[in-house]
Amino acid sequence: MHLRPRSIKLDKQRQILVVDWHDGSSAEYSWNSLRDACPCAQCRNEYSAENTNNTDMVFNLNPVKSFSLNLVELAGNYALKLYWSDGHNSGIYGWEYLKTIDSLTT
Repeated sequence: MHLRPRSIKLDKQRQILVVDWHDGSSAEYSWNSLRDACPCAQCRNEYSAENTNNTDMVFNLNPVKSFSLNLVELAGNYALKLYWSDGHNSGIYGWEYLKTIDSLTT
């Protein structure tokens, strides 16, 4: 059996994405964990650049990120595309990748 969701629900009140998988398991993904795990090239490059700052500052201040998840859309039959309130929507979350994120947060 191929990995695929049985149902997908965006719970805006709780700020989570709920995926019921065909294998009978279920996963809840917080918006923060989904955004932190965004697989797009822009986000992956941004996070790797965070750790290569060679300034003499005692500490770095990072602005608080403020966003909400506005829309979830199927990307073919293999992934989800997430649309964030700040305009970001280039991350494609494949089914395997979502299962990997779930195993890291449980």
